Amino acid sequence: MFDFKRALACALVTHPTDQLAPLLTVWGENLNPQSVLQEYPRPQMMRSSYANLNGWWDYAIRPSQDDNLYATPTICEFPAKCDGRILVPFSPEALLSGVSRQLNPRETLWYRRSLAVDLKPRCRYLLHFEAVDFQCSCFVGERFVGSHRGGYAPFSFDVTEALWSCASDSREQNVKTSLTVAVSDPSEFGVQPRGKQRLERGSIWCTAQSGIWQTVWLEEVPELYVESLEVHADIDTGQLRVAAQVVNESQVDASYPLKVRVAGLHVGDEALACVPVSLEGEISHIPAKGTCRCEATGFVKAPRLWSPDAPFLYDLDVSIATDAVRTYCAFRLFSVEPDPAGRAQGKIICLNHEPFFMRGVLDQGYWPDGLLTAPSEEALAFDIWLARNLGFNTMRKHLKVESARWYFLCDAMGMVVWQDMVNGGAREYPALYTSYVPTMVPWAANHMSDCRNLSRFGAEGELMHRLWMEGTEEAVRHLRSFPCIAGWTVFNEAWGQFHARDMTAFLRRFDDTRLIDQTSGWCDQGGGDLISEHNYFRDIHVPRPRHLGDVRAPVISEFGGCAYHIPAHSSLERAYGYKMAQSADEFDAEVSQVIGEADALEPVGLAGYVYTQLTDVEEEVNGLATYDRRVVKTHLTD
Repeated sequence: MFDFKRALACALVTHPTDQLAPLLTVWGENLNPQSVLQEYPRPQMMRSSYANLNGWWDYAIRPSQDDNLYATPTICEFPAKCDGRILVPFSPEALLSGVSRQLNPRETLWYRRSLAVDLKPRCRYLLHFEAVDFQCSCFVGERFVGSHRGGYAPFSFDVTEALWSCASDSREQNVKTSLTVAVSDPSEFGVQPRGKQRLERGSIWCTAQSGIWQTVWLEEVPELYVESLEVHADIDTGQLRVAAQVVNESQVDASYPLKVRVAGLHVGDEALACVPVSLEGEISHIPAKGTCRCEATGFVKAPRLWSPDAPFLYDLDVSIATDAVRTYCAFRLFSVEPDPAGRAQGKIICLNHEPFFMRGVLDQGYWPDGLLTAPSEEALAFDIWLARNLGFNTMRKHLKVESARWYFLCDAMGMVVWQDMVNGGAREYPALYTSYVPTMVPWAANHMSDCRNLSRFGAEGELMHRLWMEGTEEAVRHLRSFPCIAGWTVFNEAWGQFHARDMTAFLRRFDDTRLIDQTSGWCDQGGGDLISEHNYFRDIHVPRPRHLGDVRAPVISEFGGCAYHIPAHSSLERAYGYKMAQSADEFDAEVSQVIGEADALEPVGLAGYVYTQLTDVEEEVNGLATYDRRVVKTHLTD
């Protein structure tokens, strides 16, 4: 039965003038500005060379000099007078940044800090940014070294020549110069991927953030080095395949094999016995000032399989010529297969060919003091621990790409991840087609084509499509070797949805090893691996096939959303949720009941669910814990 009255009460309304009350987590409260997020930011490709550049930078915000929302400067024009200091990697909008200032779409945020490097001949120096929202230009001294657009994926610049240009001669020496970054962010005035960020926040929309929001770091590499890695582990054959993109910055051609050694096995903090295995690829020709893809393949006998209950990880040492990196892998397989118990006419989700009932929780990854940036690694681990302790085996990372450390922790702690692509599109998604019709008459929404009349989904324009595809490719290339990720969500609730079938094929070009939720919520185009429905206002049920012969696995990819507002632990007096509880006991009873109803659908064919949500986020107070993570609001842990 459809609860029309409750659905009407949950209409989306923005409240851009609402002021957020300062709210600190325990990790933000204890933050040491001299030691911010110091962990190695790229756990899947670790080198001994690493210089963390987080900390205090100078900053200034000035009007942009170009009317084009997507233009970035190529001339270093840091203002003569700075506005103060900003604590990188927190966005200026975040409390922990020390700024608490919104960057507007026609402004440029300038960063500057000093940089000292011990230069060595025949070495290269790579400057890494784990994420900058949305576009930036970078300068070493006064020299432009590169630009990037895309708010959620890492990128790097080779700054070797720029650093040497600051040196007095070609001998080994310490160079002291400046590092300058100019950032702009159109927010919803543009069409780029931005998730739930909005300048006009309210209801389900969150504070827009901008600028550097993940770790900045510098590393030294030899002239011939591994630029990126892909690791594939086959549970059926025990085959281990490692592919490396290798860069040769020297003036001469080179020929080397890629070497891989399985160096260890561990689960959690426990090291286990492991027979070392060495793999060596064929000798590859790597041209001078060029790149080459090198591979090594071998077999691990009777590999230990990864699962949430036993997250076995293999440590790998990878080398070519004089470059050496450490990574890890896991043997595991996610698939959709016929139910061996015959309980479902369609298919179910399997892990390592065994039924895996996905007990998921929605995780938006927002923090009251850091916004999209967690205040510490301990904070990231707490959210994963909390989800596990509440009985969930899966976290749906909602419309955000998290720091690499978070996925590593999920790998190590045994948490399955369902990863959303980040939506983009119009300033406001037309509520009639992306909310009201799908909520009230979902069958009608599932017959709307996303190949025409794209204005219905806020998805018009070649630029919007191109930016979404760029962001999707970057995200999948960045994340595809993390074992914990079970699948990808292409589009959520029709926000910026276009050509979903083609975009599913586009995503599979970069990773064909995982499941795909093509359209989470509604406007189902019949593709992907899941029948994926959101259900906030109807009795919980197994989603029905879209057509005769539709054997995709049925999941409830969002449901629940009961809200309970605890004023002392909320950043707003206003509260939003899909059902309001007036007491802690009422909230706990509602959560237990609706999750119990979803669990009861497993025997009749449900493949999994995602409960909304793990923590409160600003006005959305339907979390199982408060926004500051100081109060767990449910007794599911008992």
